[in-house]
Amino acid sequence: MRSDVARWSFFDYDNDGDLDLFLANGNADDLNRSLHGEVAYEEPLLLFHKEGKSFEDVSAKSGPVFAANVSYRGLAPGDFNNHGAVDVLISANNGAPVLLRNNTARKNHWLGIRLIGKKANSDAIGDVVTYKAGDLVRQRLKVGGGSYLSAHDPRMVLGLGNER
Repeated sequence: MRSDVARWSFFDYDNDGDLDLFLANGNADDLNRSLHGEVAYEEPLLLFHKEGKSFEDVSAKSGPVFAANVSYRGLAPGDFNNHGAVDVLISANNGAPVLLRNNTARKNHWLGIRLIGKKANSDAIGDVVTYKAGDLVRQRLKVGGGSYLSAHDPRMVLGLGNER
């Protein structure tokens, strides 16, 4: 069985109102190259910015950590320092965790919320949030879970772009 499952998350890293894509890849088996030549044990982080109806790979201009090949195992996005930007904590095979502090989102406005459900669904998983700021109108589905041995921040950071 192959264990080269990508760890990924959609979140608005620049608070422009659009969901971007972050991937932390890698393999648990350092011998997998000999078994599956197309899959590396260590791979770089990837960040894709939503541009209209497509995504642009902005990894190369997102910092030197995106150039390093590492066997990443899990990722947990969340606003770790409560500054309105989604940061990312990533675990690595045989290495220390990596905390990527997000400074890009500071140029845009945001709204932070925490949904509280009733009874068994206390994190309100599956609820849809619709929000509007000026001409910006967006909907977000409240998701739960996370990645390998990690969990996402239960709070939501909603990007408003330049709107207030």
